[in-house]
Amino acid sequence: MKGVGQPGAEEIKSAVWIKTVAVANDELVLALQRDLDSGEAEAIALALEKKADLLLMDEHLGRDAARYFGVRYMGLLGVLTEAKYRGEIEAVKPVLDLLRNRAGYRISVELYQRVLHDTGEGE
Repeated sequence: MKGVGQPGAEEIKSAVWIKTVAVANDELVLALQRDLDSGEAEAIALALEKKADLLLMDEHLGRDAARYFGVRYMGLLGVLTEAKYRGEIEAVKPVLDLLRNRAGYRISVELYQRVLHDTGEGE
């Protein structure tokens, strides 16, 4: 199973607010898997089935597919920026640094600096 042993995996597994739901439309998942990995394909199919308000999607191809199907999406950086504006987190930089250094989250230096600038934490 992917994710086992990764930073935060146990916390996610034990979180009561996270539920595992199977996708009903296997044909759509298979069609999406031509261009996307299984997690992205299932996430988009499930968002369509559940008529989700928002899909968390960082990958470019996944975003393109979500847009094609009319699924509204936001990436992790957008979520963090929104959390800062709402006062749910004090700063984005410590979270970004943990994601980069502990979880292996890939973000270009330019995008990292832009997020910090946009949230009032950069130069």
